[in-house]
Amino acid sequence: MGRFGASPQHAGAAGLVLPPNLRHAAPLLAQFDAYWQALAAQYGAPPFRQHIDPRALQNGLENALLAEEIAPGHARVRVAGQVFGKLFGADPRGMPLSALFLPGARADLQALLAQVFATPAGARLLVSKPAAFFGHANNGILQLWPLRDDTGAVTRALGCLVLARAPTQSRAPQRLSIAHHSLQPLAGPVPPAAPQGPAQKKDAPRKGAAHLVLVKGNGDPAP
Repeated sequence: MGRFGASPQHAGAAGLVLPPNLRHAAPLLAQFDAYWQALAAQYGAPPFRQHIDPRALQNGLENALLAEEIAPGHARVRVAGQVFGKLFGADPRGMPLSALFLPGARADLQALLAQVFATPAGARLLVSKPAAFFGHANNGILQLWPLRDDTGAVTRALGCLVLARAPTQSRAPQRLSIAHHSLQPLAGPVPPAAPQGPAQKKDAPRKGAAHLVLVKGNGDPAP
């Protein structure tokens, strides 16, 4: 899979250009992509979920997502940073990723998720939130990278969501639409090998290690 990192013209995968108010997202997206590429070079593409180490994404944990395929075109949130918690209006763990999107966007999301896991492919979505829903209009970039599970099947995804405006905490979901999207299929078949090398604990923080934490609007950790 080619790199998603933005070019000097701020162009993303398949020519998806970052709007001016989202150009600040390019360095963080490039960091996530470089980390995915480094794991893929070491363990094969897609890399394994168990090799994801939150310490490598320290400055982007609030934007990070780990999702699990539960059916073709459907995924649920396993772990998510505080950006997702504020948009969901609750702890998003275990919730379907589609709950973050408006009903009119869910068919497109389903089609994209099906390709992320089945092709497999990376995906970049330009998302937006209407002004009528809980304050100002907002837009952002959601990027997804496929991952393998312990059996070698592509059933996990690493995500990064960067918004133009910092989201505010609410008690109801702030749902998104999909304005544009692009896909970047992997080059070549998925290796059948089982994971090798040191593994990180699955979806649970290690003592003393950086990890994804959902934070309330007042800055306190969510229970």
